[in-house]
Amino acid sequence: MPDFVLEVGTEEVPAGVVVPALNQLEALFRDLFARERIAVSEVRTLGTPRRLVVLAAGVAPRQEDAVVEQRGPARKAAFGPDGGPTRAAEGFARRYGLAPADLVARVVGNAEYVFARQQVVGRSTVDVLADAIPTVLGSLTFPKFMRWGEGQHRVCRPIRWLVALLDDAVVPAEVAGVRAGRISRGHRFLPVQQPGPAGGAPALGARFEIEIERASDYLAAMERAQVVVDPAERRRRIVARAEDLAAAEGVRIAWDPDLLHEVVYVVEHPTAFLGRFQEEYLTLPRPVLVSAMKKHQRYFTVEEPDGSLAARFLAVRNGGSFGLDQVRAGNERVLTFRFNDAAHHAAEDAKSRLEDFREKLRRIVFLEKLGSLWDRSQRLERLIGGLCEAVGAPELAAKAGRSAQLCKADLATHMVAELPELQGVMGRVYAARDGEDPEVAAAIEAHYQPRTAGDPIPETLLARLLALADRVDLLVAAFSLGYVPTGSSDPFGLRRAAQGVVALLLGLSPALHLTPLLRRSRAAFAEEAYFEAAAPLPADQVLEELRRFVRPRVEAMLEEAGIRRDLSDAVLSAGFESLPGALARARFLQGRLDDPSWKRVVIVGTRLRNILKPADGEELAGNPARLEHPTELRLVAEWQAARVTVEAATAREDWDAAWNGWTQLDAVLDRFFLDVLVNAPDAGLRAARLALLRELHAPFARLADFSRIADIE
Repeated sequence: MPDFVLEVGTEEVPAGVVVPALNQLEALFRDLFARERIAVSEVRTLGTPRRLVVLAAGVAPRQEDAVVEQRGPARKAAFGPDGGPTRAAEGFARRYGLAPADLVARVVGNAEYVFARQQVVGRSTVDVLADAIPTVLGSLTFPKFMRWGEGQHRVCRPIRWLVALLDDAVVPAEVAGVRAGRISRGHRFLPVQQPGPAGGAPALGARFEIEIERASDYLAAMERAQVVVDPAERRRRIVARAEDLAAAEGVRIAWDPDLLHEVVYVVEHPTAFLGRFQEEYLTLPRPVLVSAMKKHQRYFTVEEPDGSLAARFLAVRNGGSFGLDQVRAGNERVLTFRFNDAAHHAAEDAKSRLEDFREKLRRIVFLEKLGSLWDRSQRLERLIGGLCEAVGAPELAAKAGRSAQLCKADLATHMVAELPELQGVMGRVYAARDGEDPEVAAAIEAHYQPRTAGDPIPETLLARLLALADRVDLLVAAFSLGYVPTGSSDPFGLRRAAQGVVALLLGLSPALHLTPLLRRSRAAFAEEAYFEAAAPLPADQVLEELRRFVRPRVEAMLEEAGIRRDLSDAVLSAGFESLPGALARARFLQGRLDDPSWKRVVIVGTRLRNILKPADGEELAGNPARLEHPTELRLVAEWQAARVTVEAATAREDWDAAWNGWTQLDAVLDRFFLDVLVNAPDAGLRAARLALLRELHAPFARLADFSRIADIE
């Protein structure tokens, strides 16, 4: 069966957009072939900055024939008592070119309906794809869109050409005014290779377009056009050539996976080469050199065999070997300018101590109406002092206070103004230079961790407390002013901050409770005169909104831990003040799923919760003396015998012991639910019974809301 190729030629697409677009295209075309009944052996996508490519192997030339059913009116409305068709049946049949006698009846749910059955002959795959390609490409989503022409077309970058072939036949699709054909474009600067000697400068009259005869010829044709369409092959060529060059020089490449991924998607014909810079620049801090090469130039750093930086760099050219010496010289010259700037900023920063830069934070606004970054450092100092006491580490208070004072000071330095990604890093470097305590210097850098989901939390307790104080202060500040993220808008990074709070709280021992932590931060704001002038929202409202905001991040944490979704919901509905405690409760429940007592205990916990739910928030001052039924009196006796054990186990979060205590009560509770009417007409008796059940339910409620556990009859 034939192959299919679709090449969408565009202006250069940003590297970070190519892979998501290719993933979408693969999913969309797989769905298209399945939905349209077109058999296919394989679907894959490849891409470069200038082209998004779909390749499909073993594509059927036609759709499969099918029988399509359309549901019509209910049978009783379609046919009268005498069996004759009604006007509804006649109209429905006529719509599909059938006679009423051709309609078939079938039961759907609790009713019987008539259906029109039609034999649909499959269309040619070329026709189906011609109709579908504009829709598929129009459904792609990107972080940002561009409009061009008459402004009707929204894609990441303008489409310049389309190739769409099924075997040797052109699929006549049209997208954004561009009609598909068999003519592709090669590399922007390298001509299509002709038979004969390769290399050298492009000849006058060289061709940059290439005709694709058949879909199966596509990859070979693009090789002749000097485009490596397969990202994996581009990566292989970059790494192989770079390793050969490094081995010849006696150095090694410090591969950065993220940078390598980016470089792979900014070139179509990669050629790696080594460059040099003056050794005098090696006196600059290593992070400065690495950042200047990576961030601005997409260069890889090169190391000596002992791991120290070499006065070399690895770059990747989007082109061949012609003129490589001139390209290398140009790259070396640009890097020299970058390093000169860095050296100047380092010299300017060396004129002041880090604590001197802290004073400059007075001129940098934190959040509108909430003071400066200097004010924030003051709040962090007060907050972290309390956190040291709360975790039983008062000996850290002095170091913690100093870390809080200096953790934002590097934001006022020349170096961080030039290279913002070095915030924290330069704080550590300058703190160490100034003779600050090594643990303080390390905490200044580490308090920005975790930066993203999956990042590790800081290693030391001091850095973890500083990181926690930093994120909680930001969340409380933003929510106090009503800056709550909506949709995809999150200009202050509050979702990331909440995610960091969850990770940090999970890594603290002893555990800190969420609400007291938020309340402590809010109290630090209340000490400042500018805070009341900012007209903040009421504290209780802010804390409640923050708890709701944090909960989805806790749910994600439990999901990553492999906790079943309904168990996660049950545990968090019972509270998540202690995140390590919530994780432990969830793991305990998940570990009991195969226990013989699981179903009995969960049913009892669920019935208790459902009975008591209408009385939530009410005071139940029941008189135990009003209890009269023999079964409830037996329940009282057995509960009193087990109560001390169960409540003590619950208090120390020994859930195994508490569970064993509950299993001893399930038989009498089952009997109680059968024999006793809890909601008795007598108000006093009803209050006494509800009070007893609430007492019994209290230990259950500390573990989970059992009514939220699924699959329990």
